[in-house]
Amino acid sequence: MKKTLLAVVLPTLFVTGANAAEIFKSEEGSAEFYGQIRTEITSINDSATDTRTTELNTSGSRGGINAKYNVNDDLYVHGLVEFGLPGNGNVAGRLHYAGFGGDWGKVSLGRQYTTQDDFYGADVSYYFGGSGIRYLASASFKHDNYIKYAYNGENFAIGAGYGLDENKTAPSTAQLFGSANFGNFDFILGVATDKQEDIVVDSTDLGDLESTAFTGSVGYTFEKAYVQGTYYNIEYKLQNLKIKEDALSVAGTYSVLDNAKVYGGFEYVKHDALTLAQAIAPNATDNSKNLYAGIVYHLNSWSRIWVEGQYADGTTLGGYSKSADKEFDATIVDGEFNGAVGFRVYW
Repeated sequence: MKKTLLAVVLPTLFVTGANAAEIFKSEEGSAEFYGQIRTEITSINDSATDTRTTELNTSGSRGGINAKYNVNDDLYVHGLVEFGLPGNGNVAGRLHYAGFGGDWGKVSLGRQYTTQDDFYGADVSYYFGGSGIRYLASASFKHDNYIKYAYNGENFAIGAGYGLDENKTAPSTAQLFGSANFGNFDFILGVATDKQEDIVVDSTDLGDLESTAFTGSVGYTFEKAYVQGTYYNIEYKLQNLKIKEDALSVAGTYSVLDNAKVYGGFEYVKHDALTLAQAIAPNATDNSKNLYAGIVYHLNSWSRIWVEGQYADGTTLGGYSKSADKEFDATIVDGEFNGAVGFRVYW
């Protein structure tokens, strides 16, 4: 049986849920209301102050409407609007896009997840992973002005996207990714680049910030387990400063019950900061190590609880947890143990 990468690694976590409520359905198309309620407790120690903080967070609760209507046998139109519920009494827009598609693929335009985020890599965490799957210097996992093309074949998928800078108010980005399945193996290859013009710090124009990334992943599906590895290389440039990063991530899951999995991963990131003219200054090299493990238990098809622990050490330039849907700032961690517990309800 063919298995797509998303079906193996991240079922029902993103965009629409398996229990979405139909608002309307006819021969012409349908509209659904979907969402997730997320609650989590985190315990994280700050190495700089040696202070442990325990917080209760909403962790990306959201809801939205997804619609698709047929124009004819060869063309359909679609649209999605999604709002976030951060728990502070405010409602924030998360996604807003529309487009068209057919047997030849799907085009989406607007505020949406980037192509790189759609393909991702070896991270099965609910909170602490993602340090080894680097995002671009300026563009993030979502882009306000993004044009995306996606095509899903029987055992392969391709995706391409371009983010507009909107008169320098946002970073421009171009991304091309592909995945394929051969038996129990799956593969991902991708390249991405971005540019943010006229970076200003304390009223000083530092010039343009540019970055280019290459990534590749290999995964293997066992009877009750899935293992994946990802290599990520990225280079940042700002005037005469250049930063190179090499990252390796390994992650896996194992089904201990029909409704329970244990999971874990290890991420290693090495970065070298250097000037473009080697005679000006020597290289500055550092690295970070991130180890996480946890268990997730599905109470039923629309709710789950997870428990996760982390050991982190070293210097990181930041990261992004896809499942937690949040970015992390650059930090120095001195051998810290952290933990989190979360509960999610889907509809």
